[in-house]
Amino acid sequence: MMMPMISTSRKWLALIIVLSSMGCSDSMQHLAKTSPSSPLERALVELLRDSTIVRPESLHSWCQVDDFYTLRNHRLLWYRDNKVSALADSMLAILSRVEYSGLRPEDYHYDEISMLAFRLHNSKVDVYSVAHLDLLLTDALFSVASHLRHGRVEPDSAGWHKRTIESDSVILNAITQGISRNRLSGALASLEPSSRTYKALKSALKERLDSLTSPDPTIDREALEREVADLSLSLEQWRWESNAPEGRYLLVNIPAYRLTLVNDDSVEFESRIIVGAPYFPTPILDGTITNFVTYPAWNVPRRIATRELLPQIRADSSYLAGHQYRILDVNGNEVHPDSIDWRPLGENYFPYLVQQVPGPYNALGLVKFNFVNPYNIYLHDTNARYLFATKYRALSHGCIRVERALELARHLVSVDNPWCSVNDFDRFMREELSKQVSVVPLPLRIRYITCEALTDGTVVCHRDVYGRNIRLAEAINCRNTPPTLAVNRVEDSSEADACL
Repeated sequence: MMMPMISTSRKWLALIIVLSSMGCSDSMQHLAKTSPSSPLERALVELLRDSTIVRPESLHSWCQVDDFYTLRNHRLLWYRDNKVSALADSMLAILSRVEYSGLRPEDYHYDEISMLAFRLHNSKVDVYSVAHLDLLLTDALFSVASHLRHGRVEPDSAGWHKRTIESDSVILNAITQGISRNRLSGALASLEPSSRTYKALKSALKERLDSLTSPDPTIDREALEREVADLSLSLEQWRWESNAPEGRYLLVNIPAYRLTLVNDDSVEFESRIIVGAPYFPTPILDGTITNFVTYPAWNVPRRIATRELLPQIRADSSYLAGHQYRILDVNGNEVHPDSIDWRPLGENYFPYLVQQVPGPYNALGLVKFNFVNPYNIYLHDTNARYLFATKYRALSHGCIRVERALELARHLVSVDNPWCSVNDFDRFMREELSKQVSVVPLPLRIRYITCEALTDGTVVCHRDVYGRNIRLAEAINCRNTPPTLAVNRVEDSSEADACL
């Protein structure tokens, strides 16, 4: 009794291995080697040949579908015993509920599949309709699987581009197990992120979608629809993290104005933050915190020096001394401000470096966290701590100001740090010493996710301060790369310190 089960398992294992290694093969070669043995298989091959009906543009997972049927010798999957199978009905039910995962049924041929299935359930069988239904269901299966595991678009620091349907070994194993066991729903659910936050957001999305179907006239449907859209986009953004390494990392969520030190799925440290203003948005990126500096000096970027400080200097020569700035020439020598003619200077000609000396007046505060990135941004303390009490905190030139910066620094050296002890750190701060302190490398993820689950399970959605959700929705719905954000969003990366 066990032999057929073992044989089937081996067959699916072989399919996983072969599909993983094939990539996108030459479909014409496949078809040339195919000898269909039944009318349905012949109809399937004819449809695959007919580019007016089935082509890469009409099948999202063209490569996977083509290779899948080649390996099956073009035997159909979803039609058995002269009828639409229970497996097909299960897939159709899954498509009708993909909104609960933040996807859209219409992206997976739902209307066409429903129409073909209804026709085959209620009228004379047409082999071409059967074959077409099979192709569409298979394409929907591979597409949903890829989108649940990896998302629908590919993120980068400025925008998004269309993501190619992927079928890694995890996806192929889930699909083949789901087919062999007739448990597609559970198989697809296993591809979604398992984090507490993702599950909470998904639950909140289901609750709001169900509320939209309620006849209760007191429900604010417009507000609910906005929340549905935000939650759907946030699920997409959390799916981008599916391949991110687990463990201990620092998460900056820009719309939440919050920094969180995460250890697996628990919170180790939190702080309010200030992020870049809309014209100088903090970029989305990955990095690694390798060290921090106590009592840092601030090398003012040229753009800030010429656009913001120069008018102040011209109006009041004592401005520099009052704010603890000094002027350095191209050789690093200090120059007395009164010896400089400030009138002809400007953005195109400014042969000086304006540097703010370490101390309580310094805009970087008392500690600055460094990580390598193309924008020369960093995390730092601030001398304007009152701003953390404001609700709207998109105020910087791109860098991230951390309310509990000193506590974060102390926390980092308290966790098995071989280069600096807590006592050392306390002495540096007490004696006002400028020191670069190495720390155990800590991964940093700067993200833009408008909806999140708090530690108590409450789901909150934040203001789309950069308007990125609008562009993300366009990218998903139109499948085109949206326009990038404003050009001068962060300071020139060629400068030593590129933001505040």
